[in-house]
Amino acid sequence: MLPAQTEKPYLSLNTEDSNLCISTGYFLEFVPVDNNFHQVKKKLIQNLDSAMKACGYNYRFDLVIKDFASCFLLPVLINQYAICVGNNHFYISFEEENDSSVNSIVLFYDILNEHKNLLLKEFSAGTLPYEIEIVNGTSMYLYKDKRGDCVGEIFLKNNMTIAYYTKQSDLEPQLRYCIRSFKFE
Repeated sequence: MLPAQTEKPYLSLNTEDSNLCISTGYFLEFVPVDNNFHQVKKKLIQNLDSAMKACGYNYRFDLVIKDFASCFLLPVLINQYAICVGNNHFYISFEEENDSSVNSIVLFYDILNEHKNLLLKEFSAGTLPYEIEIVNGTSMYLYKDKRGDCVGEIFLKNNMTIAYYTKQSDLEPQLRYCIRSFKFE
């Protein structure tokens, strides 16, 4: 669970231990901003490949990528996170408690760009209708996924994506604001 907005900055574990499985979240810090937002500070993971392999599930990582520290805003209604590791990817899903990802922001490491390439192929083939919103030179792809969720997605450098998912269109402006706040440090 994320900290309440009145708590001091929170860090789940020691960020210096590169032998920890990435799913422990040792690289995340949450800092209250105001009554509406927390700032997520994702610290640099020194050896991303080792941190993913330390999970012990024998996942395959065909390409070693360099990680970067980053930060972005989360609405306070999103109060928990899960970290999932798989073959050539891992992601951090920030979501509402007991929400089953109805409202979430996801930071996705797509090691081989498979997700990005599939989406762009569907967009160009016309099988997935979309719009592009450009803010400060950054393209955000807006579409509805197969579950009917409204999605906003920004493809970042280094095989990363940040996206929001929601069934509540009234939350889209706040979620868009949050993913637009993403920056590398």
